[in-house]
Amino acid sequence: MRLRLICSSAAALVAATALVAVARPGRSVRVPRTTTALTTMARFCAVHEDDRGMCFAPVAVGDAGAVLSPDGDNLGETTITEVTPNPNRCGVAETWSIRFDRGRLGGRYLDYGGTILIGARAAPEAKLMPGAAGVPDDNPLASVMYVVDTDGDDRADLLVDQFACDQARRPTRVNYPSHMCTEYWLAIRDHWQRARTDQIAICSR
Repeated sequence: MRLRLICSSAAALVAATALVAVARPGRSVRVPRTTTALTTMARFCAVHEDDRGMCFAPVAVGDAGAVLSPDGDNLGETTITEVTPNPNRCGVAETWSIRFDRGRLGGRYLDYGGTILIGARAAPEAKLMPGAAGVPDDNPLASVMYVVDTDGDDRADLLVDQFACDQARRPTRVNYPSHMCTEYWLAIRDHWQRARTDQIAICSR
């Protein structure tokens, strides 16, 4: 009985001490916060005619994005006016053909090489940075598709690469891969972090 009273008293003392420590004026207590998983809605469309393009992730009529020229200019924002999915022989859409409104592009003629960045904030000084970065995780099978400086500070902020992969999204070196993976990376405090991986099955028919 005496041992039980001693244990109860000790527990009460510890609890009281903790309350005093938390309530002490001027003392800051570090509280862990739940962080949201890093992601991005960025999508890219290659311009192949003056008001037409090809997108490599799903888009919809009304989606807006910055038009980036191959010589480093942000030509302004445009809006998608038509979308046509392009299915493979298995009936799965692999790309999306679009038409876009060029009314706010200042009369600049666009041909092959222009890029529309959708779903990511782009400052007026945003620009493409071809060849500015390698694959962040040193994946020897990946090829860099796009590198963008989204805020105009001459540092890459968004990178997209692509590689053949298996169903588990692991890089694979085979003659006939089952899937193709596209990775989207964001630069956070000068370190690349994977934000999204899109995967599409390759039709073998």
